[in-house]
Amino acid sequence: MERLVYSHAPSRGQQQKNGRSQNVDYWLDMLIDIDDKQSTISHRDILIFTTGLDTVPAIGFQSSPQLQFLHDAEFNEGQRSQFPKAHTCACILKLPIHNSYELFKEKIGFGLLSAAGFSEP
Repeated sequence: MERLVYSHAPSRGQQQKNGRSQNVDYWLDMLIDIDDKQSTISHRDILIFTTGLDTVPAIGFQSSPQLQFLHDAEFNEGQRSQFPKAHTCACILKLPIHNSYELFKEKIGFGLLSAAGFSEP
């Protein structure tokens, strides 16, 4: 899961870069919390949400998993998305930008555990 952090989309400005950098730290902290059993989610939950699979295929993925951040307002009445999204076929996990680790962890956890395997086509 740590490898997902190194393959994110480039930022579109300093403010977005700063938000992304802070949220990369939140992502890494959340992975540490998972490793330390201080989280309700697991690496398997992230894998299922991101790929639709519950195990890594023996031959790996067709495309490398990517981590991106949701900077722009999407279909939320002009507001940024608060929850993660995924493109399972392309192995892309899109994380929202939050200003605190606790809020980031809460919204990511809720989104991952509330999904039924597929997020976006």
